[in-house]
Order: sequence, then structure tokens, then C-alpha cells
Amino acid sequence: MCLTGVGTHVRLFGLHLFCKANVRFTGLGILGGVGQHSIIFRVAAWRALVLGGAMAVLVGTVAWRVSVERGLSDRNHLRQLAGVVGRAIEPREASVSLDERRASFKRVAWSAWKDPAVDAVFFVSPEDRVLAAVPADRFAGDSGMDWPTLAERVGCVGRTASFRDEAGFRVVLLADSAGRGSRSLPVGAFVVIGLGGLALWAGSVLVFRRTMVVPLEELGCAARMGDGARSPSPVDRPDEIGAIARAIEELKDQHEDAHARINRMRRTAEQDVSDRTRQVQGMLRRAERKAWVDALTRLGNRALLEDRLEDVFQTQLDVGEDLSIIVLDLDNFKLLNDTLGHQAGDEILIFVGELLRGSLRPTDIGLRLGGDEFVIMLLGTESAEAEETADRLIRLFRQRASLLDVAKPVTLSAGLASLHRVHPESGRELLELADVALYEAKRAGKGCVKTHAHRARKSLSSL
Repeated sequence: MCLTGVGTHVRLFGLHLFCKANVRFTGLGILGGVGQHSIIFRVAAWRALVLGGAMAVLVGTVAWRVSVERGLSDRNHLRQLAGVVGRAIEPREASVSLDERRASFKRVAWSAWKDPAVDAVFFVSPEDRVLAAVPADRFAGDSGMDWPTLAERVGCVGRTASFRDEAGFRVVLLADSAGRGSRSLPVGAFVVIGLGGLALWAGSVLVFRRTMVVPLEELGCAARMGDGARSPSPVDRPDEIGAIARAIEELKDQHEDAHARINRMRRTAEQDVSDRTRQVQGMLRRAERKAWVDALTRLGNRALLEDRLEDVFQTQLDVGEDLSIIVLDLDNFKLLNDTLGHQAGDEILIFVGELLRGSLRPTDIGLRLGGDEFVIMLLGTESAEAEETADRLIRLFRQRASLLDVAKPVTLSAGLASLHRVHPESGRELLELADVALYEAKRAGKGCVKTHAHRARKSLSSL
């Protein structure tokens, strides 16, 4: 593998990246204008830079490997050439003098020295004395010098190849290190290529993070912020990230507008409920002005119940709030009238009216249907709370009735039905279900409260 071929592949690969990006850029000028190009352009450019850095490292590695292999090849070549020179000057007869061998060395060594990989050729005696050297002009005064001394002065460490004959004479070839035909590259070139590729790769990664990763992180942070909070967002960028950031900001604005509209609707609904409550209270006040009040107990009468029951029921159904109706009835009331007289009975009825007015809220409605039967409408009250109210009224009434001197105690029984528990179709049906629960309380021993737990129909025979 040759370096020229590697360079050709690198150039072709760069041309491929250039065509794929479909852009024109020169040198590092691309890094200065990344903020003005689209993401596709920048991704293609950063890919080219990263792959270019990787290719530079690869080229440096391949070139270093090629240089090492060529260095090994040059050393093998030197050893073979030293063997050729040594065998050429090896004497055929034992009578050959040293001068003759020196002259033969000079003739053969000149041919070896012409090889581009050879810097010098030395003829060394068995006693490590330099007998001759080629080129002679460079080593004219070194004849007879110790070979180790000359080798140290010339710098032969790692650069020699030698051949020793049977008599101990050596032919030493010194490899060329000054570039006279050397086929290996200096190590510094490989280091520069590798470091340059690493620097190009690191710079590309840093630029990619600054111009792509960091804006995307800011974009994600801005998208997660809510409830009117704002974080830095790359809305001013002219590329796709900026377009996404602007779209996110627009969606957040729309979300805030929708949230504000929902809050306004909620406040409007609360205001409507408050208005409906005031309407109910206004209806009660108007009813009082129309004399829909029981004269004895000062509670609402049957006419008020029949006129307003369905309106109150529909209002609670529309606003989604519960409505509980309690039907109350005095136990042993006829015995009280027969024993103590009607005046004592009227006093008990007046006490019940005072008890209801003092125990109920302004939004609740207390009514006397006639005789000893009463009705309470508890607006916005669930069955459990209504049952507690009825039980409290029963206990308070028992305290007052215990003072009466009658054979059987006068007690208060209660029946309860709530809108959300039995789901009636009308206010009339809800009242009937409460009356059914009242009869269950009387059958259970009187002086207690019973809650209707399922839908049933029974006419109010007393109405």
C-alpha cells in the first residue's frame, strides 16, 4: 500500500461528502457561519469535519505502518547487500595479503555505496580496526581507528548491517539517514498528522455541542416549563431549531390563554351558583310577602311547598348539588290534645316551628304541611349530614316534650331522602320517598330517623 493511493482515497471521500452536503465551503470558513445555515447543512459539514479528522488519524496510522514496513525492508536489503560485498572480497587462497583484500573491498564497496539506501561502507578487521571506508574522502583520517569509536562518532546505532567472514573480517554498511533516497518518512510527520486529525475531530465535537446540543437542551428545558414560567429559548435562531422554539412558545401562549379562559369560566360558574342561591332566598322572601306562611308556626305552608318544590328541585339538579328532604311527624300528638287540650298541642307545634327556624341555615327551608307534619328542604346537603340534622332535632324535641304530663311521651319521627342517593325524577317523587322513610321510622319504634336507601313509590295519603 502506498501513501499516494491513500491520499487519493481521502480526496475522493472528501469529494463524496462535499456532493452529499450540496453546499460550498472553503477551509474553516464553515465554522464562522454555522448560525446562518440550516441544520442539514451543519450536520453535513460537521460530519465532514469529524470524518476528515478520523481519516487524518487513519492516514497517519497507515503511513506510519508503511514506513515501518519499509524500514524493515531496507534493513533486510542492507544485510543482503553486506553479504554480497563480504563474499565478493573473501579470499580464495590463504596467501592473499591484507593490502590486496583492502583494494578488493574498495572496488566492490563503490558499487554498494551507489545504492540509495547506503550512506557508507566500512571494512573492519577482527581486532575492530577500520581498514578502509567508502566514500574515502569522508573518512580519510579514520583508517586504523577503533570501530566502536568511529561508530559512536558517526552515529551508527540502529543504522548498520554487517557480514563477517571465516577469518573474522567484517563488512559494515551504514544506512542513509539524510534523505538521500530514503524511502521512510520521519516519525514527526506521523505525529503531526495524527495530532492534526485529533484536533480537527475535537474542534468539530465542541462546535457541534455549542451550536446544536446546547440549543436543543435549552429547547427541551423551555418545553418542560409551565404555569407561565419562562426559560432561555433559542427563538432568535434562523434555522429549524429556532422555528421549533417559536412554535413551542406559541403553544405555551395558547395553553396559558386556554387556562385563563377556563379560570374565567370557573369563576362565572361559581357566580351563577351564588346567583341561584340568592334567587332561592329571594323566592322565599317573596313567598313571605304573599302570606305563604303558616300563622301558628311562622313556617312555610303547604301552598309554598306545592308552588316552589319543583323549582327548587330543578335548580339543585342544574347546579349539580344535592337536595335532602326530611319529613317530620309528632308521635302520640292526638293523645296530647285529648289529655291536655288543644292549647298544649298548639304550644308544642309552636315549639317545633321555633326549633326548626333556630336550627336551620338561611338557605334551608322549613314548612308545616298541616296538623303535626313538617317538611325540611336542605339545599346542598348530602344524606349523611341531613341525617345528623334530623337526629339533632329529635333529641332537642325530646328534651322539651319530656316536661309534658301525658301517659305516652310525645316524640318526633323523621324520614329522609336525598337527590344524589335515590335519583328521583321530580321533587314530588323525592318528597314521597322521604314520606316512605317516615313510615319506616314509625314502624321501627318511633322517635328516630330513617333514610331511604332505594327508589320506591308511595302516595302521600296525608297530603
